[in-house]
Amino acid sequence: MIANELSNEQGHIESASGFLIDLMPDGVEAAKRIRMLPGEETTRIPIIVLTANAFFDDANRCREAGMNAHLAKPIDIDRLVQTIVDVMKV
Repeated sequence: MIANELSNEQGHIESASGFLIDLMPDGVEAAKRIRMLPGEETTRIPIIVLTANAFFDDANRCREAGMNAHLAKPIDIDRLVQTIVDVMKV
């Protein structure tokens, strides 16, 4: 999982500006694990999900997992860049 790979021995994320996560196969679980890692930064780090599932329920499930944004594929590069700018302001 991405959260395991990016954490050090103490379970902290050492360095990351944000995450772009594909919803499949385990994007929701990855986001939950990132949010559960110790350290205040893990609650604030931006997580953007990229998915072919553009349904309302999928977007809600992503928000509930702690993701900041939900973008449908195929990716519109201008929208992706604007979303990154927006979530980095938080």
